[in-house]
Amino acid sequence: PPHQLMGRIRDAVLPRFASLGLRSSVSPVNAFGGGSAADSAAIQFVIRGPELAQLTVYSAAMLEKLRAVPGIVDADTTLVVGKPEFVISVDRARAADLGVSVLDIATAVRALVGGVEVTTYTEGGEQFEVHLRARDTARVDTDRILQITVPAGQTGRSVRLADVVAVREGTGPPLVQRLARQRQVTVYGNVTPGTSEAAVIDQLNEAWKNLRPQAGYKGE
Repeated sequence: PPHQLMGRIRDAVLPRFASLGLRSSVSPVNAFGGGSAADSAAIQFVIRGPELAQLTVYSAAMLEKLRAVPGIVDADTTLVVGKPEFVISVDRARAADLGVSVLDIATAVRALVGGVEVTTYTEGGEQFEVHLRARDTARVDTDRILQITVPAGQTGRSVRLADVVAVREGTGPPLVQRLARQRQVTVYGNVTPGTSEAAVIDQLNEAWKNLRPQAGYKGE
């Protein structure tokens, strides 16, 4: 039976990945389409709200509650934090003195890291987009990032990005889910045979109430 096979994988295979510091889980395949482990999980508790930091606190607390429920397996959350990132802060006073537009700074950084469409060309009756983006090695090197130039007003001069911004390393989530402009995190898990899904949801709803969430945050 599928639940027995999944149980064997949890016991014999997943611990190998856990020892490497990797997050892994077992979940049934959706009848239609693919989807993530959260999409196919039997238990899904969605938390919505404005601030990512507070969502992180609430989702961690709810995940702890879910893992403590008898009969719950594969418990996890869609919020993954700790991904390295660069935070670029514009020195607006310095930029104004040099005649550098914040929009030009944003455009330069976007072209360097995210890439921008610069032109199109036609071949064989088909039109292709041409995107400009820095090489992988340049996108992760702050020294190289700071060496790109931005125009200084109408003077025809350019200044280095290092002259108008500060860069610091930090961590953050690789992806933040949103619904109706609100951030959301899903705490999810599967149940072993004989475990009541309705009873688990009732326990999660009660745990959410006990957290006394701030105004603007909703869990369901």
